[in-house]
Amino acid sequence: MLLDVHSYPTGQAVADHAAALLLRILGGPANSNATPDSCRMVVSMFTPQPARTESARRHWDNNLNLLMKTVLDEDFPVGASIQSNFHSGAQEHVIYGCNEPALAYYHQTLREALGAPEPRSNRP
Repeated sequence: MLLDVHSYPTGQAVADHAAALLLRILGGPANSNATPDSCRMVVSMFTPQPARTESARRHWDNNLNLLMKTVLDEDFPVGASIQSNFHSGAQEHVIYGCNEPALAYYHQTLREALGAPEPRSNRP
């Protein structure tokens, strides 16, 4: 069973039978001035038991390294490309696919908090 909980505005907790992750996106790098198009991610992993043996540490390190490799090598480069294209003004709106429920939820929650209207649907 997978539990996926989103916390407003920038947190996500994911848990399964093995461990739990808390991912938080925060504005700007920790050691410099933030800009509107910069952020940092803080990831915390919670395991059922402390990793007291070398084997356990290696197991959890491998799990966290796989997550970070996916995020750093796939998710972030795609996100950076999308973000840089926003500055061109070529897109008036963005449609999030079914495979990105966290992004859709984030924007829905943000709209609700700001009292902004729902975007019009372009679906037939």
